[in-house]
Amino acid sequence: MRYRPRVALFAALPWEHRAFRRGLDRWKGFSVKPFKAFSLSMGDKDLLLVETGMGGAMVETAMNWAFWTWRPHGLVSFGFAGGLSPSAGVGV
Repeated sequence: MRYRPRVALFAALPWEHRAFRRGLDRWKGFSVKPFKAFSLSMGDKDLLLVETGMGGAMVETAMNWAFWTWRPHGLVSFGFAGGLSPSAGVGV
């Protein structure tokens, strides 16, 4: 059996991952609850994109859910990370 790396991607909000999903348009719905998630087989790897919701507790819960549901080999978190808050300064 050939090894296929599995990478889970996490973004809090739809507009954080929308352009990413559009750039790779073969995503399939994976889950709606407890988290909206999409899967994609790309080349020799599998990707899972999870919409976590805002806040550290939500991200932690989403990562645990993805780990136990999908068993990824790597995790990547991306997004604005507080950039939507006027009180957050550059580099905060």
